[in-house]
Amino acid sequence: MTIMLLLLSICLIVQVQSLKVLHNPRYLSTSNSNNKVRLSIHSSRSNRVTICYAAVDSSNPESAGRSSLDSSIAKVKSFTASSLYSAIESVIVFGLVSAIDGGFSGDWSKFGLISADLEETIRDAVTNVGIFHIVCGIAAAGVAKNQQLPIAPSVFHTLLIGGLGLFRVIMQTEETALRFPTVYQAKQSLANLFAGKYDAVVVNTQIDDLINNNACVMFSFRSCPYCIKAKDLLINQLGATVEVLELDQDKAIGYPIRAELGKRTGRTSVPSIWIDGQFIGGCDDGPSTLTVPTVTKVGTSKLTEEKKIDPPLDFFANLLQSFGSLTAQSKSTATAVASATKVEKLLVSVSTKSGKGGVMALYEEGILQTLLAEANAI
Repeated sequence: MTIMLLLLSICLIVQVQSLKVLHNPRYLSTSNSNNKVRLSIHSSRSNRVTICYAAVDSSNPESAGRSSLDSSIAKVKSFTASSLYSAIESVIVFGLVSAIDGGFSGDWSKFGLISADLEETIRDAVTNVGIFHIVCGIAAAGVAKNQQLPIAPSVFHTLLIGGLGLFRVIMQTEETALRFPTVYQAKQSLANLFAGKYDAVVVNTQIDDLINNNACVMFSFRSCPYCIKAKDLLINQLGATVEVLELDQDKAIGYPIRAELGKRTGRTSVPSIWIDGQFIGGCDDGPSTLTVPTVTKVGTSKLTEEKKIDPPLDFFANLLQSFGSLTAQSKSTATAVASATKVEKLLVSVSTKSGKGGVMALYEEGILQTLLAEANAI
């Protein structure tokens, strides 16, 4: 317990000294090639920014010392955001989980791996570590709030890691701040993992060839019920000519395509349906998580820019839309549509009405047939 309190004191001292040096919470310095001029930017709690120009005299011990301190702080910040630091934190988590299992499950002593006395010692140690982590988590909340950076991810990370986690929170910047991944980011990470290593240029060329040389393209999985439903609607009911690429037929080709489609469209799920070179969504979901297309080049046949809202869950996006949070975007979209092409008008129309797209929504609106006819797919 004494060791834990000592470590806690060290962390809190580091926190206070770091905040003093960084002038709460950002500090930036840069020098010219001759080390004669330094630009310092300090952001105060009132969000006012003060820019100071100061001459750096290399012969002045104080200036040289401050420059050296700045360089050291930058190196520490870079290290705390590195893969090596994350690997060290992972080892700590693994050790903590193992200790919890060894001290509280009873299996280790049951099978003779450790003695009953050692099990009790481990249990007491884990309890003390847990208290230490809680205190660190409270400190991390204060630091993150002071930095005006996300609080919940910082607290969660520190509760899990402890002292090293708190130190990382203290050293984080706007660019390296801890944040919870969105649903799209999590899915995209999985898609990238399954895709493995591949040549992105080659894969994107394949995608471009398919969507630009075919009126209607569907990227599909053979076992996906939504893909089967969309194919039945397009091919069997509407008689459309659809180029279907089954991504799970040859995974070495299909999974990289899925990963790149996710980067393009903001969604990794299938089917991914394109009509006349334009992404219209899947079976019954829209082009992305609540995408409101905006026509930026009047008279073109493709939507060249999109304003995307990517909340963690569709539910919250729909809730925001219900309360009129997207009114301004819808108005700007309506203005841009005034002289747009017919296909663009139809896509924007269904997006502003429901916030979602997909072939089923387009079909229910009576728009899908027009889109396919415009693209000469039927």
